[in-house]
Amino acid sequence: CGPTCLNRCSMTECNESTCSIGTDCTNRMITNLQPEKVYEALEILEISYQGYGLASKVDLPGESIVIEYTGEVIVESEKQRRWAEYKDKQLYYVMSLTEGFYIDATAKGNWARFVNHSCNPNCVVKRMIVDRKPRIALETIKAISAGDQITIAYDFDPTYNPQGCLCGEPNCFGIIGYRGQKKKGG
Repeated sequence: CGPTCLNRCSMTECNESTCSIGTDCTNRMITNLQPEKVYEALEILEISYQGYGLASKVDLPGESIVIEYTGEVIVESEKQRRWAEYKDKQLYYVMSLTEGFYIDATAKGNWARFVNHSCNPNCVVKRMIVDRKPRIALETIKAISAGDQITIAYDFDPTYNPQGCLCGEPNCFGIIGYRGQKKKGG
């Protein structure tokens, strides 16, 4: 399937019942992830100023799926309860899945939870429908070299428990989630 595929345009993966191309279809990126290869290509790093991070051990091309974000699917009320619990620990592994539903990777999740924020990220969060279920993966937005950290732009509300940004990028805004025009110190 190419860029004009209706499934692809609607952020829905193709499957046997919706696509005649079969296993050669390129719109099955999450379905075709092979966990053993994902974990061979990635490593968890201990970073003195950020805690943990996730890095690639291999070169990754742009516009490729790196890893699926997994964890417990929870509803809004449970998210609020858990955020109150996590607030003092500065642990936020909760990501929006669809309206009113979230994935909490804090206690049950995979290595994707170790992806750090950057004001100049190399990946984006990609939400897809796979076999009628919403799922999340991290997709590269540019080529990533072996040894580079995998990063995304956290979309935290900076007014809710603001956190300082530690990305170190020249365009760093200083606060995670802030999208203003001023640079840190400016």
